[in-house]
Amino acid sequence: MKYKACDMLWEPDVKLMQKSGVKVVRVAEFARSRLEPSEGDYQFGWLDKAMDLFH
Repeated sequence: MKYKACDMLWEPDVKLMQKSGVKVVRVAEFARSRLEPSEGDYQFGWLDKAMDLFH
């Protein structure tokens, strides 16, 4: 799977959120085109990767 340049910022961003005590975040709010790049073709791998960083 190909990742966009902004994906490289997830790990340091998550670490900063955890360090500063952030407890709730919204993700993929405006990501419809990445979640379903074409009708019926759902791509959740990139979102799974992002969510795994919060554990």
